[in-house]
Amino acid sequence: MSVINIGIGGDKTQNVLWRLDHGGVAGLQPKVIVLMIGNNNMFFAPETGVEAAAAGVQECVRNLRGKFPDAKIVAAKILPAHAPGNRFYEDIVRTNAAIDKLDLEGDVGVRVLDLWSDFTEADGQLCGELYAADRIHLSEAGYGVYARRLQPLVNAGVTGEALPKRVHTRSGVLGINTSVETNPLVPEGH
Repeated sequence: MSVINIGIGGDKTQNVLWRLDHGGVAGLQPKVIVLMIGNNNMFFAPETGVEAAAAGVQECVRNLRGKFPDAKIVAAKILPAHAPGNRFYEDIVRTNAAIDKLDLEGDVGVRVLDLWSDFTEADGQLCGELYAADRIHLSEAGYGVYARRLQPLVNAGVTGEALPKRVHTRSGVLGINTSVETNPLVPEGH
């Protein structure tokens, strides 16, 4: 399986949209697209509002669908960062709620991946071992959790199967068993 990462550190939804419209994906024919965007929009949420960040995610999905009508799209919700009560954390909560209202899964080829319960404790605090010291970026263990949750969706998309509606979570929601011995989606050293 070939993987191409076109993400750039610091990207916001508008940066991704610009690259999509200016040759950033020209010539590609993906079977599966994983969209993980929105975290950096939170720095500007006080000025732009969380609805703009959610709309940016929606527009990225629409743009990708238009360019790649046969690809499966996994749109990951924004991962928690910082701590409950922190503006950044609370803006992520509100943005993810706004994403829910957009019905991205109305397109049968799109699946929204919600990892919130995998990365937080019951009280909403971050699972510290899954994050780097900045409480924004993931640790190696965090990338392992992400990869295990993402793997069944990628596998289904690559093989042409329908994307699963539910994937097993740390909190025990029934779904696909994602236990794996290795994490093939995590590069060594990450």
